Amino acid sequence: MGGLHEKLDVIMKKLDRLEIMETNIQRIDRAVTDTNRRVDTIERTAADFKSSVDFVSCKVDEFDTKCGDLDTMKRDLYNQKIAIENLNRKLSETEKERNELREKVIDLQCRSMKYNLVFTGLGGESRTEDAEATIRDFIYYELNLNPENIKFGNVHRFGKFKGRHPRPIVARFLHQKEMKLVKDNAYRLKGSNMGINEQYPASIEDKRRELYPVMKNLKRNPNNKVRLVRDKLFVNGQLYQGGNESSGQRTTEYVRDRYTHPQQSGNSSGRDRDRGRTDGVRRGAYAGSVRDRHDTYQQAESAMNDDRYYECTEGGQNVRDRHDTYPKQVESARNTERNCDGNEGRHSAGGSRAQNQGVHSDDHEDTVFF
Repeated sequence: MGGLHEKLDVIMKKLDRLEIMETNIQRIDRAVTDTNRRVDTIERTAADFKSSVDFVSCKVDEFDTKCGDLDTMKRDLYNQKIAIENLNRKLSETEKERNELREKVIDLQCRSMKYNLVFTGLGGESRTEDAEATIRDFIYYELNLNPENIKFGNVHRFGKFKGRHPRPIVARFLHQKEMKLVKDNAYRLKGSNMGINEQYPASIEDKRRELYPVMKNLKRNPNNKVRLVRDKLFVNGQLYQGGNESSGQRTTEYVRDRYTHPQQSGNSSGRDRDRGRTDGVRRGAYAGSVRDRHDTYQQAESAMNDDRYYECTEGGQNVRDRHDTYPKQVESARNTERNCDGNEGRHSAGGSRAQNQGVHSDDHEDTVFF
């Protein structure tokens, strides 16, 4: 019996060991299962990481490609910048050359117009008008000068025809001293609707029109010595830069640039009055006045041809007659021209009238009359 109990004890101990081993095996099995699950998770993570790495690698390749394109674009932009700078430099040079050529052209125009004077307010315009004769009559009777020795290169009217308003006449003098003589006697026209101006290119004339109101404002100060030379205004010998005039307002009123002459003495005025009788000019060539002989004759013929209204002058009074009254004026003008050689009284009256219209000025600078 004792031997049997011992065997049973041995068997029981072995059974206990088996239970312990089974428990351990179950624990190991759970650990292995958990490990397998973790391994699967790691494998999936590794697969995702690999995909991410592949994606990043593709992006890096694209970035490298784009960087290469950017380098190419950078070089292209740099080349374009150089080309634009070259074009800008050439454009600046071209603009400079254009401005220089423009200044040269304007200077050449000024030189070509150096001996030109523009006469405004002279009537007698017609299709058959002799513009040079009109100017000679004007010089003789309005400026009280002898036009016989004055030589012209070309005399004509210019501008758009404006009905009753006569177009200006431009006259090119062959000699500067003759032009200066006529210009210096323009002071005699003060108070009339006639004027004498130097001719300038359009660009300079536009600039001068802008400076006329400025010059007028500056001349209000008696201490200012103002002179307009071409398109530049000088105040007390200094170039006017703008912003110093007493009033900045601009006027759209048309201003004529006239010239003045020193005050004449009483004896000189007497000589001027006597010149009409003693200067030896052939009265038949310059008979009548601009408003008496030439205007009446030329405007009358033009009115009969064109059926227009013109302003005529009779006895110093401006009148407007219809074309049906002009034939009598034509005949009267022709008779006046025939008989003027012996008409000493009429000739003297014409000279006196021209002298009486002269207004002297002490100002030696360019004067603008408003």
